[in-house]
Amino acid sequence: MTGITSTGLGSGLDIKTLVSGLVSAEGTPATTRLNKQEATLTTKISSYGNLKSAMSDFNTLCRA
Repeated sequence: MTGITSTGLGSGLDIKTLVSGLVSAEGTPATTRLNKQEATLTTKISSYGNLKSAMSDFNTLCRA
């Protein structure tokens, strides 16, 4: 029966740096996607605010 082996522990590899790099590489696409979504939503919210302001100004002019 084969037991669990832990290759790399005695090999001199910097396991902590390797794992950190892998975690970072895995998270980068998700972070990029979320940042893009945030930028898109911020632009839409700003556009809606501008539209609301313009409609309010138009309403004020119509009542004058």
